Amino acid sequence: MIETLHWIKNALYGYRQRKDSITYQKYSVRIFDNIEALDQGIVFFTRLNEKELSEVAQLKKTKVLSRYTLIARKYGFYHQVPPQYKMSSIRAFLNLKRLLPYNSFSYIVYQIYPRYIWIEEHFRRLLEIIGLKDPQDRWK
Repeated sequence: MIETLHWIKNALYGYRQRKDSITYQKYSVRIFDNIEALDQGIVFFTRLNEKELSEVAQLKKTKVLSRYTLIARKYGFYHQVPPQYKMSSIRAFLNLKRLLPYNSFSYIVYQIYPRYIWIEEHFRRLLEIIGLKDPQDRWK
């Protein structure tokens, strides 16, 4: 039997973090669950003849998959990536460079490869010295 009961107006939220949870680990093959969800969305939109939505979902899938590829390679889990989702680091890097604004691209790549910004800055200086301009100059 309850002796005292107290009511509070605040909504309470709690989260139990377990060592085997996806949020606790740097990398888990379970992150590919959302890629499967995007695949289902692409099929769904295609069946409804929603070409624009299907293309948006495909672009999102490419961005997410490219990021996951770089993370998996960085932390040595690439061998756990399902075969249908494997891509080269170069392809992943180029996808992100092509699909993301420069600031987002730099931020993501810097998180995975902290020396990237330093390397890119030196590359730009070299282009300046020899009188060439980066054809994809995003500093404008």
